[in-house]
Amino acid sequence: MKKLLHALLLLLILVACAHAARLRVSVPETVNQGQPFFAQIRVNVPVPEMRLMWRGSRYTARPKNGLCRTLLGVPNDEKQAGSTQKLTLEFDWKGQTIQVERDIRVSLKRYPSEKLKVSPKMVTPPASLRSRIERERAAVKKTLALRTHADPLPRTFTPPVKGSPTSLYGKSRSYNGVVKGRHGGLDLRAAVGTKVRAPAAGRVVLTGNHYYAGGSVYIDHGMGVITTYFHLSKILVKDGARVKAGDVIALSGATGRVTGPHLHLGLYLSGTPLDPLPLTGRAPFPAETETIYNF
Repeated sequence: MKKLLHALLLLLILVACAHAARLRVSVPETVNQGQPFFAQIRVNVPVPEMRLMWRGSRYTARPKNGLCRTLLGVPNDEKQAGSTQKLTLEFDWKGQTIQVERDIRVSLKRYPSEKLKVSPKMVTPPASLRSRIERERAAVKKTLALRTHADPLPRTFTPPVKGSPTSLYGKSRSYNGVVKGRHGGLDLRAAVGTKVRAPAAGRVVLTGNHYYAGGSVYIDHGMGVITTYFHLSKILVKDGARVKAGDVIALSGATGRVTGPHLHLGLYLSGTPLDPLPLTGRAPFPAETETIYNF
């Protein structure tokens, strides 16, 4: 009889544990400045909305089958090295607000420099074009500030083109001897007319022929994550179009400020440029550590 009672008690404990409300949070313990990383959240109870706070910005996600997955990152600023950034997760459950935090340390990553030769008008544009350039900058700034809901991002992405990198993210760049800041994206080898594919599902939020970027496409993947494609010879999608991973969105080219044909791939989080190299599969995302919370 006593053994039966012990067995029943153990069964009750196992059933209770199986139905316990549980949150699993997977993020890296350490990241480099300028590098993207995954933040993955799993919850085993119905939660209609998950709120993420990261570096002063707030993002709202609707879990799909209990899963949220997005990309986060720290700006490419060496002053960030040595700091600890806090990721806060918050959601409502049975009349109360559940909140958990994870600390993420930032380590130093040094980026090289490069010198480029381009047409003088691409360094100092004619006065007649300044209003055009300002309009384009305003449209881009508004686009990069989008924070929409979306399904969880995939763990692996479709490379936009198969070409190898010709210029990496983060390089300090000078054009004709004039320093113009850091390279905010990744240049990939691509002959004129190469098919450019969407790396993940999303919505086209801006297209156009811009002065510096040439033919351009911007895709919103949700949660502030936007990818960009520059110097295109032909755009094959329209604003508002929904795309899937692998869909052809454009043909590569040599438009805008370039030294030759290539695809410029960009990755942004709420307007902050991050390294797109991991999207191509040529570099890994930082390893994550899972923490389990019962509530």
